Amino acid sequence: MLPEKLDNLLVPVALSSTHIAMSVLRMEPLWMTTGQVAGLAAAESKASGIAVANLDPDPLPKALEIPVDPYAAI
Repeated sequence: MLPEKLDNLLVPVALSSTHIAMSVLRMEPLWMTTGQVAGLAAAESKASGIAVANLDPDPLPKALEIPVDPYAAI
């Protein structure tokens, strides 16, 4: 989601993957979740004054109550 040559820009819709992973990536819930996490990252970056690239990404899904472990019990 972070372009290499631009700072503080999030691009949640330009994901690259294998053809196998793309079968999941093309589903709408995944795009919605990716957009939510990108929006939260932008808000956290602005609130904390830290560049988006320097944020710790691990707590973001948890803040939105998004499960990230596919093997965890729901």
